[in-house]
Amino acid sequence: MEKKVRVVKTIVIILVAVLLCLIAFVGLFVKRYGIWTNILPDYQYGMELSGFRELHFVLDNSEEEKEVFLDKNGNYMGDVKETSTSDSSGVSVSMVDENGEAVENPEELLNGVTDDGTETESEFIKEKRTVKANPDELRTINNFEKTKQIIQNRLNKIDFNEYNIRQNNITGELVIELPDNENLSLGEALITTPGKITIIDYQTGMILLDDSHVKSSNILGASNENGYQTYLQLKFDKEGTNILRDISNKYRTVVDEAGEETTTYISVNLDESTLISTYFGDEITNGTLQIPYGQAITDYNEYIAFAENSSYLSNVINGDSLPLKYTLSSDNYINTSVNTKTLLIVEIIFTVAILVVSLIMIIIYRLEAIKFVGAGLIYISLIALICRYTNVAITYNALIAFVSVIAMNYYLYFKILKDIKSGKGAKEALKTNLTKLFLAIIPVAIIAVIFIFMSSIVISSIGMLLFWGLVLLALLSLIALV
Repeated sequence: MEKKVRVVKTIVIILVAVLLCLIAFVGLFVKRYGIWTNILPDYQYGMELSGFRELHFVLDNSEEEKEVFLDKNGNYMGDVKETSTSDSSGVSVSMVDENGEAVENPEELLNGVTDDGTETESEFIKEKRTVKANPDELRTINNFEKTKQIIQNRLNKIDFNEYNIRQNNITGELVIELPDNENLSLGEALITTPGKITIIDYQTGMILLDDSHVKSSNILGASNENGYQTYLQLKFDKEGTNILRDISNKYRTVVDEAGEETTTYISVNLDESTLISTYFGDEITNGTLQIPYGQAITDYNEYIAFAENSSYLSNVINGDSLPLKYTLSSDNYINTSVNTKTLLIVEIIFTVAILVVSLIMIIIYRLEAIKFVGAGLIYISLIALICRYTNVAITYNALIAFVSVIAMNYYLYFKILKDIKSGKGAKEALKTNLTKLFLAIIPVAIIAVIFIFMSSIVISSIGMLLFWGLVLLALLSLIALV
């Protein structure tokens, strides 16, 4: 009777092993809308196995003749905007003076002349200049290196754990290799977005407050009758808080003695893009400004995806802005040297190796080895399923780690079978050899944990596979001991 039970257990183990192998390496398919679809997540491959995009960035050499504002010290204070009496919606707009009063003739105020013709000392002057996207004085090796470091920090914060970046220290050109996936456009935006926040006078274009006073930024969300709205929250330092308070008091709707309303606006810009043009209803004293970002979204899942994707903007603002502007010169897809045929050959070699090891095990240890053969296949299948459901990226190094933990598992099986053949009980042999194995590989376990937290996907993938391989080996062994 006991022998029959052992035979049934062995058959069950083999069937389960075969089923798990098929699911792990082929997939689990269900019919949806008449099409068989694999419901398991796909494996994630590193750039060396899946191919990548090679993006070539060059310094922006554009220049433009502009009329700009300068302060008394000659510092740039914004581009002069054509004077207008109304915005695109037809609302009356005008410039305000330091007391928040609407100015009828802003040109005269800027030129240092009051309404009655009295000359005043103007705080700003206007001047026509040829403005370069990258002034010559900024094209230095230090700025080249600083730009490269800022881009690396941005990519790391958005979990671009796999990328390569090269820089020409003479010309400043950048070559960046990124995975060819859905995050490619985001990666390009992180590289080409300088990340400078400014609050400007909507009517004139004069800079009122810049990102040198931004202490932090966050992406927030709220729901209203129109759906879910994403907000960009800016928090300013002490000096910026005082400036923002003054701005909130000046840029608002003013009612004159005749009862006519005049509204003055500010614009919040990210580089050359306007995030919002608005005016204030109340004084802002806490140094915090919340800006609606994007449109209200009615679908919750779409809102969550948009909010998560918008987090890059907050990271860009929180970090340093790029000292130089880059443009994309070329975008090339670099195919992997590992083609389908190569992968098939590797899979065949791996399968043959497992079969040979299993056959040797059966030849040496007879029927006792069959359930260990099944257990080995279950172990391999579970690791493969873990790779599907975790963020383990399959790279050359990860494959080496994969083979290493499997070899470790089969080494344990051979030691156990050897002790069983010599007369020891199965549980005693398992306990003894498992203890010896884990004592011997404590350094490997420590290294695996350290590797998991490395930013490089090449290193972290090794740590993940070693970690899960050891955890799975321990769990299966404990189940066998129960």
